[in-house]
Amino acid sequence: MDRKITAAKRHPELEIAYHSNPLEKTGNDRVFSRGTKFGLIDYFGHEEKNIPFANLAATIITKKLSLPIHKAFHQASLELPVKAEELGKKINRTTLTPFATGIGFDYANGKLTSASAGHLPALFIYRNEKGELKHEFYENHSAISTREPLGISEKEYEQPKGSLPTNGIWIAYSDGITETKTSLGRKGNGEGQKQLAETALKILRKHPKTQNNMKLFLEKLRRELRKQKSKQTDDETLIAFKPKGFRL
Repeated sequence: MDRKITAAKRHPELEIAYHSNPLEKTGNDRVFSRGTKFGLIDYFGHEEKNIPFANLAATIITKKLSLPIHKAFHQASLELPVKAEELGKKINRTTLTPFATGIGFDYANGKLTSASAGHLPALFIYRNEKGELKHEFYENHSAISTREPLGISEKEYEQPKGSLPTNGIWIAYSDGITETKTSLGRKGNGEGQKQLAETALKILRKHPKTQNNMKLFLEKLRRELRKQKSKQTDDETLIAFKPKGFRL
């Protein structure tokens, strides 16, 4: 079931667009947005177990968004009914206990910070000093607070220090976008992340108008990524954003 590209709820400083294409009717990915904070949560579960858990996690995160983004993620992690030992069981495929990864952003007064709960790193596209389009996946940065998947850890998130760069386009995504089959038959994201970055750069170079229109950019990115897959194997969610008025 495919869905149209959607402009996020009005953000005071950012132009945001997102697209979510669930594998099933309901799907396990959720996009959240309130005030200056937004992001996505990706749920892992089976059959009827995942949907109540998905709704619970989304509800908790949204209710906590009056807090700084890293504190909202921490509170959600404390309230979700998943224990640390269940993560190991899940990885070993010995339990159907659901859990969730998530990534959130807070952009206010020109400062961008992020919180991640075991989620894939966001992609940042920018121009270097020579004016060339480049990319970088941001995983380790003082402005990104990181912890294990939601519900797994009770450790507090560290206070973000500094801020992430804002002179470019940010892309957040669920693993349904980057998941590929390796030669050993296991699922991996490395090859898919490279493909995502190369496809995004190709679109921005070939279609200059997409550099300043997130909805148009995301539409073309979604179509190109779809062409590269023989079939959809997981929920697919993309978020793209940049400061309002910024021209790449």
